[in-house]
Amino acid sequence: MLRLFPPLRATWALKGTQAVVPITGRNAKRVLFGAIDLGSARRMVLIRHRAGQANAQAFLRALRRRYRRAGWLWLLSDRASAHTAPQTQALADRLRIRFVWLPRQAPELSPMDQLWRELKRLVGLVSGKILLANSLFGGAVKVSSAFRL
Repeated sequence: MLRLFPPLRATWALKGTQAVVPITGRNAKRVLFGAIDLGSARRMVLIRHRAGQANAQAFLRALRRRYRRAGWLWLLSDRASAHTAPQTQALADRLRIRFVWLPRQAPELSPMDQLWRELKRLVGLVSGKILLANSLFGGAVKVSSAFRL
């Protein structure tokens, strides 16, 4: 899951006072489904508002459309309930997609998780500029032009 406002890493306040972190707007979030073709290094990403079986299955269909001429596709995956659901597994079999399950609690073994980590870091940097711009310029300035984003 990708959030526009990243989690607060650190803050400070005077002793005896509560730290206040003003944030304008709503914290938009997106769920990203992705795959990397290990032969060509091409990436495929499907962006959704929610996780769940329906969107996991939509990703499998999109993946098969992208690689319609290929034989069986092998997909490294975590054991999220949407991935292990019987309906998702049945669809994967029909689409000739085979899951290879990664060990639990081992995101460092997933090539896509490495990309997600970097993307979240970059969103954090950009979000920090947006929050800074809102506090410095009263929120009424176009942040992209002020910071050349």
